[in-house]
Amino acid sequence: MPNSRIELSPGRRFMADLSWLALKVPTSVLKRTIDLGPLSEARAASAESVPWPLIVAKAYGLTSRDHAFLRRSYVPWPHAHLSEAPYSIATVMVWRVWGGDSAALFARIIEPEAKPLVGLAAELRAAVETPIEEFHSFRALRILDRLPRFVRRIAWWYAFNSGFQRPRFFGTFGVTILGQRGLTHLVPLAPVTSAITVGPIGASGAADVTVAFDHRVMDGVHVADALDAFENHLNGPILAELRALAS
Repeated sequence: MPNSRIELSPGRRFMADLSWLALKVPTSVLKRTIDLGPLSEARAASAESVPWPLIVAKAYGLTSRDHAFLRRSYVPWPHAHLSEAPYSIATVMVWRVWGGDSAALFARIIEPEAKPLVGLAAELRAAVETPIEEFHSFRALRILDRLPRFVRRIAWWYAFNSGFQRPRFFGTFGVTILGQRGLTHLVPLAPVTSAITVGPIGASGAADVTVAFDHRVMDGVHVADALDAFENHLNGPILAELRALAS
């Protein structure tokens, strides 16, 4: 029997375009094991079950505030340079149904470091529950999906190579977490300067944190410094905020 021909759904078209862009980033990956035991206990005891991607996004946003290289992107034209965004924009992966098929989409969260965890949870809930045709962050996706591939990719290429537009379309960093499914995303594929993911939390409270980063913008020693600060933010102000939610 011949193979069946299956047309790409909107979500698969978007992921194909996103992968096309992400492959243009020379990515290196570093991993560190950190202790999330106290944080996990505080989260479980809090009245608001804050999703892990938001906890990570806020801690990484705090890290980006003090480490400006996390807010930079490589721009190749008109001559190669780095563009630095004035604040962080996190893109958090959410799963939606679009055009009758599942789709991995990105919810943009502006300055996650400046918002309470409860407020971040409300933003993410809106991204998950609001109809796609009504949610502002997905408006550009719906418009581009109606266009032929070569037109879509011209638009994506422009946004990706514009120092001003890139963080507004793709964020300054990405967050994707599948630890709750027992998985570790070893090489997050995203057209951002850095993407962070957290693996499953073991019985001891330890979890692997992976950062994929653009080597044109930073080096491994920069990521090591950032992960030091990231862990301090998790076990400092973020832990205190979660404990306050439980009291």
